[in-house]
Amino acid sequence: MFEKLFGGKSPDRVERNSSDGQTFYGYDHKDGTTSWLDRNGNLDSVTKTPKDDD
Repeated sequence: MFEKLFGGKSPDRVERNSSDGQTFYGYDHKDGTTSWLDRNGNLDSVTKTPKDDD
């Protein structure tokens, strides 16, 4: 699905919105932000990169 986005890289994180069931794909950047794309590859938002639970 995201073959042409971010050099064919798989998303770093995948989140499902509990309120409406939409899935978003997050790509982390070295500057500490994450770009979130919808299933069509459209940019939804850019946020501070979430901390991963260990």
